[in-house]
Amino acid sequence: MEEEISLLINQYQEYHTNNASAITEESLVKQSRDFLTTVKPEDRFVHLNVDFYRNVLGIIAQKYDRNEESIQKINTGFNSLEKYAVNLWKFPWRKEYRTIKLYTAFLSAPLNSNFKTHKLYFIF
Repeated sequence: MEEEISLLINQYQEYHTNNASAITEESLVKQSRDFLTTVKPEDRFVHLNVDFYRNVLGIIAQKYDRNEESIQKINTGFNSLEKYAVNLWKFPWRKEYRTIKLYTAFLSAPLNSNFKTHKLYFIF
């Protein structure tokens, strides 16, 4: 199982860091789905030794401008994500979080406006 997890994580990192990668998104989705269906729910994300934020910052540092405006937009996008996640966790009963259409539009508008110029929104 550890080998499967390591292989899957390495493939995801290769896909997102190398534009000329032979790995396709469809194959990653299929492998991830297969892995998640074979593992017990309590063990699905326990073995991930991945520092998500360090990987995101590494991708940003490699591919994108480092001017103040772009950093501010990325900061605004992450703050929006954090706010929505906390609201969803604290108030799951709210109608806008139950209705996928409303939630998707409510979430995607500010994120797309902040991340679109950086093409970083694929991570989310």
